[in-house]
Amino acid sequence: MKTFQLRLLAFVFGAFILFAAGSSAVQAQTACLPDCFNDDFTPKGFLDPIDLEVPGQPGCFLRVTYGYRLACGIWHDFYIYDIEVIGECNGSFLADINAVVQTATTLLFMSNPPVDKVGTTVGPPKPACGEVACVTNWRVIQGACWQFGVNEKYFACEQTTCCLQPYQICRDFCDNITVTSFGGFGGSCESSGPGCVPVCN
Repeated sequence: MKTFQLRLLAFVFGAFILFAAGSSAVQAQTACLPDCFNDDFTPKGFLDPIDLEVPGQPGCFLRVTYGYRLACGIWHDFYIYDIEVIGECNGSFLADINAVVQTATTLLFMSNPPVDKVGTTVGPPKPACGEVACVTNWRVIQGACWQFGVNEKYFACEQTTCCLQPYQICRDFCDNITVTSFGGFGGSCESSGPGCVPVCN
């Protein structure tokens, strides 16, 4: 009888450990993965947030917390976890959630942010005089629906409804960078609840 109880206790304890490990894995993977499922994003907090000044609004910054992955050995994918406003920004701009997310995405790409702890970047190299260098393998993957609220930040309403947007990033010999979106595709916001705005465009 005692042996049976010890086996039962060991089974219950083992099941608990497996459940806890599985829950941790689910919680750790917070970013959408529409493809290249073996390539995870760096977790939130691994890369330092980056402060990006909004053009035409001196003293207005968007602090972007992001992750990165090299997907299928081809795509430079960025994931935006959340966006925080730093400083004084135009109220009408802040009220337009889609504008905030699109602005943050464009500014993030223009900044050519680090993709690892040692500061590696993946942007196009500075070309020779009179030339332009472009890359077309950058993408942003994020929640398709965003809201404003918790901790005064913009964030995805849910992690399971994703938006995938490919971009072209070009850099000229004067270090001017242009960002062009090829449009996005993703889920709708119908089940996301009040206050959620579609940002996949």
